[in-house]
Amino acid sequence: MDQEYHEIYRKMYEEYGSLRPQYGVRLSRVFEDPGSQGELRSAVTRIKSAIDGYVETRDSLSIRPDAKYFLLSNFVQVILIPVIAADAYADVKQLLEDAAADVTIVLDEATQSTADERDEGVSSHDIIQSINNVWYRLKLTDALQWMK
Repeated sequence: MDQEYHEIYRKMYEEYGSLRPQYGVRLSRVFEDPGSQGELRSAVTRIKSAIDGYVETRDSLSIRPDAKYFLLSNFVQVILIPVIAADAYADVKQLLEDAAADVTIVLDEATQSTADERDEGVSSHDIIQSINNVWYRLKLTDALQWMK
């Protein structure tokens, strides 16, 4: 990956959880309950912690910034925001635990399938392939029935 893009994605990933005011305004249009924004902050923090924790426990593992950002933004934007906004999960804490477990499943698949292929690390493309490979093993698949 080109170093310039590497740095751009790294910054995007690091700043993702800041939820600047303009982002909060857009989200308030989605959420009728203003308290849900706290749940969203918890979701971002939990997914980011799952990704960072996964990387920290595997010394030789390299997950590129584009892969981290792709995984974080998709879990939050495509899965967690709609499920929380629809109040489709009675226990948000359990939802976040399931999401974090799913992140681990996806990263396990991505790292296993790319282990011997190249030295530059897991890419966002590897994440896409991994999600496809493990879709029916994900804990949140039942919560995502509306996506089919």
